[in-house]
Amino acid sequence: LQAQIYEGLCEYVPGVDDFSVRGLLAESWTVSADGLTWQFKLRTDAFFFDPSPNPLWPNARRRVTAADVEWSWQRMLNPTAGGAGAFAFDLVESMRTIDDETFEVVLANQDPSWMRRLASPYAVIYPQEAVARSALRFGDNPVGSAPYYLGKWEPPHLAVFSSTPDWASSRGA
Repeated sequence: LQAQIYEGLCEYVPGVDDFSVRGLLAESWTVSADGLTWQFKLRTDAFFFDPSPNPLWPNARRRVTAADVEWSWQRMLNPTAGGAGAFAFDLVESMRTIDDETFEVVLANQDPSWMRRLASPYAVIYPQEAVARSALRFGDNPVGSAPYYLGKWEPPHLAVFSSTPDWASSRGA
């Protein structure tokens, strides 16, 4: 269900069995010669969509930024804030937002599976203000950047997804 609403920096390539990844919110990335410093350039056409009756932003949309990546990952590292996936980031020595479109991660050690970790559900990105609004009920009121949003939710039996307005056109599709 989560993959319909949230996106991470990358995703597994559909239909490929070798665990290859491709960019999703990340348009591109570079890696230092020692394999420890990773810089990600985010898409400028990715937006969060808030389907609530009183949306957080004008037109119910806000651009996804590098600060959102940093905040989401820091939250995942903090078990008291609801994060349960700290193990996915155990190699991270530091992270920082360089500008709206650039995010940097420094790893403590090289890891050939690093990008596959980023394709996991533990590395998805969400807006801080939506989590603040819903607090511990964020899972029942999700705000993401993916092609669908949760139109109706009656846990644990019913989840109805609706197409995120203008998602394809905002991505140049």
